[in-house]
Amino acid sequence: MFGAKKRLFRNDVAKVIVRLAMPSDIEGETQRIYLLLRQTIDQYYSQNMLPLQTGMLITYNFLLKISKDKDDPIKLKASSEFSEIFVAAANAIVAENGPGELISKKINDELTTILDALSPCLVGVDGTRTFADVLSESRQNKEFAKKLME
Repeated sequence: MFGAKKRLFRNDVAKVIVRLAMPSDIEGETQRIYLLLRQTIDQYYSQNMLPLQTGMLITYNFLLKISKDKDDPIKLKASSEFSEIFVAAANAIVAENGPGELISKKINDELTTILDALSPCLVGVDGTRTFADVLSESRQNKEFAKKLME
């Protein structure tokens, strides 16, 4: 029973991160995040954290890594495959009426600062898209989803 509970927790955390980001392929991205973060999620599981808390902390830590690596193309390339998801998820966390109120104001402000610093940077080493494009799409997706809910 313990293993099933842990797998469910991993899946819930992956869903939190992906749903914050709202990509076009939610199921596929959830599976990719689940596999990528399996061991990391297990560390938070042992601390009895909620999936939302875990998802937000993992997103915060990933953004810290991206911001440190933004000027090093080799390191950035290693994380570029997932960077769009985490940037969009962070954007949702700090958005108005987002779950950012569940984290400290200091972390919320730090996420906002990181997102501002990443905006002009390229998403992938070979691409032409910037994180500003990702943030713009993320905001549009949130607005569209909000209109659907009304």
